[in-house]
Amino acid sequence: MGIFGRFLNKETDKEKTVSLSEINEYFRRKGEGVGSDLSEVTYFTCLKVLSESLGKLSIHLKDGDGNKVKDNEVLELLALRPNPFMSSVTFKTLMEFNRNHYGNAYAYLKYKKGSLVSIVPFKPQNMSILVNNTRDITVDFSHVYQYTEGGRT
Repeated sequence: MGIFGRFLNKETDKEKTVSLSEINEYFRRKGEGVGSDLSEVTYFTCLKVLSESLGKLSIHLKDGDGNKVKDNEVLELLALRPNPFMSSVTFKTLMEFNRNHYGNAYAYLKYKKGSLVSIVPFKPQNMSILVNNTRDITVDFSHVYQYTEGGRT
């Protein structure tokens, strides 16, 4: 009889009771049955719930005095459709997931003729941050973001 069979059995014989250490050992085992997947499933379920919850929230922009700003091109894109392939909720959900899972989230602001036309999310795994402490890369910036995809930078 397996460990779950012991839990479900209504008899309370001494030989059929399960100690707390046996239960802990069952869930501590790696590479066997449900125990190895339990923490991973829980982690990604929590990430999904958190990301989707924040993705559904509306975005408000306020100025220094606390007044709502209504005419802002970034705010309009984030509220309606950041890019042709994503809705606002999908974009915010993905950015929140990346922030929680990878530690940061990145997006490319695409401009056309001086106005913002789309906001495209980047894969955080492909992003490198180069710290420019000797000013060898450029004089203007203290750090540079480098995105690599398919061998191209």
